[in-house]
Amino acid sequence: MGIAFTPEALQKIAYSTYPVVLNKKAPIKADRRRMPGLALFSDSKETVATNGAYGPIVKYQVQSNVDMQGWERKDRLLFTEQTIELDSQFPFANVHHGWEVVHDDIEAAVGGTVLPNQFPRGKSIVRADSKADALRLVDWMTAAQEAFMDKRNVNLDQMLWRSNSYDPKLPTGFDGYWPRAVCSGMTTITGGVYGYYNLGSIGGRLRSQYPDVLQHFIWLGATATADGTLRRALNTARYEAELRSRGRTTGGIKMIMAGRRAAENYVKFATLNGWRINTSPTETAKLDIGIPTSGLEMEGIPIVINPTFKLLDAVENPTYKWDDCMVLIDADAFTLGYAGGKENVFSSPPDEGDQRITRFSLDDKMLLIPKVPNAVAIVHIAP
Repeated sequence: MGIAFTPEALQKIAYSTYPVVLNKKAPIKADRRRMPGLALFSDSKETVATNGAYGPIVKYQVQSNVDMQGWERKDRLLFTEQTIELDSQFPFANVHHGWEVVHDDIEAAVGGTVLPNQFPRGKSIVRADSKADALRLVDWMTAAQEAFMDKRNVNLDQMLWRSNSYDPKLPTGFDGYWPRAVCSGMTTITGGVYGYYNLGSIGGRLRSQYPDVLQHFIWLGATATADGTLRRALNTARYEAELRSRGRTTGGIKMIMAGRRAAENYVKFATLNGWRINTSPTETAKLDIGIPTSGLEMEGIPIVINPTFKLLDAVENPTYKWDDCMVLIDADAFTLGYAGGKENVFSSPPDEGDQRITRFSLDDKMLLIPKVPNAVAIVHIAP
């Protein structure tokens, strides 16, 4: 006779094989080198106050626009009204990952029997012919859990980069706060196009109408040809981001996250224009998120190739491709916030009375918070 488990026993087995419980000292993790963006966001993780249903408030200090004035005798003095602080509120979003197990599938996979809900029940709720039979079920559940967790990480990695226009119930991602395409206040300059974007902006305003603290720099269509504009674009982007976000002791661009095609064009540009490439940096990486420090760099700033950018192009098919982008990042620019006790919460709801299935859930209450919006810059390379 085969093994016999109740739905409650399956739930206990699922909980015992859940990576955080099974391997507390060495939890199973997806390879962070394949998802450097998820590692970067996770490195900024912190618990933030929920502030009711509306989410945390972020105060931005707006730079003064008071002018200096010289005067003599009875000259009339000028006074300018100014805003010292600007408040923005960012809502939490509930993110759910659910997994359901059909009892027939378990029986086919491990050769056991799953008993339906039974009330009342005796003390013996689990029966197995042998230890090998029980371990076979545990192994099957463990493999299913690992696959579930890996897919969850893939989902979170893509979600945190994308705007939530495809599902407004999800958190606003990086592209929602720092768009990499044409946006408000764009200004044309020789050799390229650059622009500034304001959080919550209304189209049609000029750049001068936006507080500097809410502007991020974009260069669209940098060229990687001989005598192209790529080097100028990267230097300008770094300069603009560090100039506008100055005054913080830990500030500055510490990493460039790039698509593979962008990185290849960077190498091509350097080769065509005699620009030295360092592919084996000896300096310690400025931002440690578990990614190898060896690889490309730009004037001491490591360039990390993010394979997710290619996947996002397949999902979104945008005009300005992710794979052609180089994102200059100051790690102080954002925080991945979780409500207290609402990160990666495991639960297993009661089984349905009219279906032979068992369900498991992972829930998060989370948001991405743009703390220093002007500390990020984006360079898009013409394909």
